[in-house]
Amino acid sequence: FLPFLKVLEIVTYSDKVAHYVNIDTTTIFGLERADRMGLVESHMADVIATPLVPLVAELFTHKLNTGRLFSVIRHPVHRAVAEFIQRKDLSPQHSDYIPGLSNLQLYQYVQSGFVDENIMVRSLANVTRPNLITEDHVEIAKKVLEHYVVVGLSHRLEESMDRFYNYFGWDGWDGDWELCQANFMAMREILREEIVSPGSDEYDTLLDRNWADMQLFEHAQYVFDKQAKLKPKMNRRRE
Repeated sequence: FLPFLKVLEIVTYSDKVAHYVNIDTTTIFGLERADRMGLVESHMADVIATPLVPLVAELFTHKLNTGRLFSVIRHPVHRAVAEFIQRKDLSPQHSDYIPGLSNLQLYQYVQSGFVDENIMVRSLANVTRPNLITEDHVEIAKKVLEHYVVVGLSHRLEESMDRFYNYFGWDGWDGDWELCQANFMAMREILREEIVSPGSDEYDTLLDRNWADMQLFEHAQYVFDKQAKLKPKMNRRRE
C-alpha cells in the first residue's frame, strides 16, 4: 500500500468544496478495502457512489448503520450514446480508455462489443455477463428498484434532486447543497437526448441490445411517480 492508503482520510479538492474519503468505491478492490478499514463505521462518508450494488450492500451487513440506495436513471439509448461520446474523449492514460474507440462512428459503435448492454439490470440483479440476462433478472431488478432505491429520472432532474434533498435531510448543508445542485443541473448539457433520433438504425440497435434496461426504465418512471409521497428518512446522519 502507498502511505496515503493505509488510513482513511478526507481529501479536499483544490476548489475547497468537494470532499472525498481516499477510497475508490467504483472498484471491487476499493470496496474490499472499504470493508477492511471500516468506512461505514467511520461515519466519514455521507454518500458512497458505485456501480457495484450487491458488493456495496455487503458493507452494511451485520452493521448498526444502514443505507439507502438512490439513483438518477436515464433512458438506456441516451445513456449508451453519452457513454460513447465520453469514452471517445478519454486520454490513453485513463483507466477506461479503449484503444481504437476514438476512431469509430456511432453507427459502428452500436454494432461493436464496446456497448455496455443492460448495465442497470445486471447491476441490480447481480449478473456479470450480458448474454445471461433473462426476464427473471428483469423482475428481480424491478423489485430491487421499487423496494430499495429512491428513484430519480434524468429527464425530471430538478424534481429528482429536490426529492433526494428532502428525503435524506440534506437541509443541514444549504451552502454546499446549492453548489452541488448547480453543478448537477449543469449536467443537462451532457444529458442531451437529441443526439440519436427514435426510428434511426442506431437508436433501434441500441434499444434492442438494451431490451432489459428499457423495461426497467419504464418501471422506474412508475416508481418515480409512486414515490412522490415518500416520507423523509428519520435517522438522518446529522441529527
